[in-house]
Amino acid sequence: MVEDGELGEVRLWRGTWLSDEFVDPAIPFDWRFEVGMGGTTICDLGSHLVDMATWMVGPIAEVSATSATFVGERSVPGGTRAVEIDDASSALIHFSSGAQGTMEVARVAPRRPCDFVVEVNGSKATAMFSYNNLNELWFASVDDDPSLYGMRRVRAEHPSQPQTQGWWPIGQGVGYDASFINQTADLAAAWPDSPWTPNFIDGANVSAVCESMERSVSERRWVSIEEVLGGSDEVLADPPR
Repeated sequence: MVEDGELGEVRLWRGTWLSDEFVDPAIPFDWRFEVGMGGTTICDLGSHLVDMATWMVGPIAEVSATSATFVGERSVPGGTRAVEIDDASSALIHFSSGAQGTMEVARVAPRRPCDFVVEVNGSKATAMFSYNNLNELWFASVDDDPSLYGMRRVRAEHPSQPQTQGWWPIGQGVGYDASFINQTADLAAAWPDSPWTPNFIDGANVSAVCESMERSVSERRWVSIEEVLGGSDEVLADPPR
């Protein structure tokens, strides 16, 4: 819908991902609490939101982030070890297009097992998706009948939708596992004439944004993605076809 211009010019993007996997302070220390293993909440949950943001809105130019660690130590055999990662983080985002964004990730939100929400506000319309309702999209346009003002729920399990066609009859729902099957089918259909996506460069771009957020936390300032890339545009280049 973004690509087809149905939302108009994208102006605002926001994403949240809340988990409760680290709420219990009795959970022992493992690799997920070690920064050298890439276990930060920004890299774990945030990387997926960054990937979605750049896919939907385009490159991110700069970020300003904040983090907190609420359980400072975790048990290890014979004692405790300091936790090296964030329990929760949030960030302000400036996209290269001029759009603005916000992101919040946390692994200490009680009774929020794997809840993420993504919303896009354009000049013409708003679209919002919640992972809790995999087969639904909330949508509203400035061209809607004023007497029906507000967001409406779209049943995206209808066979007219590209990722649900060929699955179960409408009303049965398409689940988590089907997402991976659809992805595999898309990759197979593209090979060998088209590049696979997401690709290594997409992953490198996401990593650069996550690194920018973590640098922003430690240095308490806005950080540009170009700064993390060392002024090189090679990583941001399109892959060869």
